[in-house]
Amino acid sequence: MTVRYLPALTIEGYTGDLETDAKLLGHHATMVDILMLIMKTDTEADRATLANFPEAVRHVTLHLIAAAHNRARPAVAAEIHAWADLLRQRARADHAYAYLAETSTARWAAAHHRYVEAADDLHTATTTWAKACVEAKAATDALRAEPLRSRYRSLVDLDQRLPLDFEDPDRVAAEISATHTRRLRIAAITLQALGAHASASTRPSATAG
Repeated sequence: MTVRYLPALTIEGYTGDLETDAKLLGHHATMVDILMLIMKTDTEADRATLANFPEAVRHVTLHLIAAAHNRARPAVAAEIHAWADLLRQRARADHAYAYLAETSTARWAAAHHRYVEAADDLHTATTTWAKACVEAKAATDALRAEPLRSRYRSLVDLDQRLPLDFEDPDRVAAEISATHTRRLRIAAITLQALGAHASASTRPSATAG
């Protein structure tokens, strides 16, 4: 996928590619393992060790931020695209359902079918987005965890940062499912009423003949 509106990050010359960043890192590259350790354990001993090498920590942090950002871009872009599609399909389903209240009795069945199709497409979009969301969260794990999260926010301008806070897939799916279930229940009641009305209109009059 081409990432069009999530720019690649270069920060103080660091691109995140270890091969191209090697010259900038220089002897600081020896700090990579130590910084990774502090990211995982964050003990007092780790902090004490890192405090002795502030410049090394700064350089390695720049490299790691650029690497994490650029590595996560495709997954985050996919989540953004999938979420936008979900919103489009949700609006389509909302419109199709609203149309049911305005359509004539003769066209109600066809209008209801259009709503069912829209709801099915919304379900597909929700499933696609949920998968993309899980992948985006996994791709941004490093940036969403300390110490990189705070450093990422302080060093990278807002308009260049990746979004790190995502909707909850379970909550969104449950909300959409509940709405659809409620609509089907109301539609069933409406359909029953329409059937009763049609039956009454075709029943012979008691005064006939």
